[in-house]
Amino acid sequence: MVVNSQSMDKSIGQEIVQKQNTDNMLRCLAAQRFLYSSAKTLFFGQLIFSTIVVIILSVINLYKDISWIIAAYGSIIAIIDVAFLSSLIKRRKERAAKIQELFDTFVLNIEWNDILVGDKPTNEEIHRYSEKYKEKHVDFNDLKNWYSPKISDIESSAAKIICQRSNCTYDYAIRDSFSNAILLILVITSLIIISIGLIKGFTLQNFFLLFVFPLLPAILLFFKTVSECLFR
Repeated sequence: MVVNSQSMDKSIGQEIVQKQNTDNMLRCLAAQRFLYSSAKTLFFGQLIFSTIVVIILSVINLYKDISWIIAAYGSIIAIIDVAFLSSLIKRRKERAAKIQELFDTFVLNIEWNDILVGDKPTNEEIHRYSEKYKEKHVDFNDLKNWYSPKISDIESSAAKIICQRSNCTYDYAIRDSFSNAILLILVITSLIIISIGLIKGFTLQNFFLLFVFPLLPAILLFFKTVSECLFR
């Protein structure tokens, strides 16, 4: 995102604070919040089926041999993740990011970059998703003052840079903590499954049935999440 060159514009901070709380901009924030929230819900469902369910099945396997069921389950979940869920989550996150970009281009008075960002979200699309947001929220009041009202004290274009910097800092912090959390979950899941495998007695067959196939969804999920965090 490139800031337009303007020399010492007056009251830019005030314009940002005023623009961000208009109805159209609040609808943009509501739409992107709904899309991110739905993507997050799908991701946590993906995480549960890739780790917690696998652990539960592995514990059951201590008392009743269901190793083939565990291996089949892990393979099926991995296929569903790759073929459907991951792409659906990615599309929703990308659409949410474009709507956020549309919000920033208007509020911060920045030109839309067709090459880097692509097509603009339509008004109909924003309205549809913002209405879905309202199904769980009375209004858009929680979305007001996306950027701190203190920005109004800054009269120059520095206000834009501060807003952009706050976006980048927040986004990086979220992605960093998120990837660390996924790594921790994968390590814990691996240790539990390895422990159960040792109790059952590791053979070459058990290694694949009780470790490789069950952990395949979690491993794919981890590398997908880390790659998105690093190369986004």
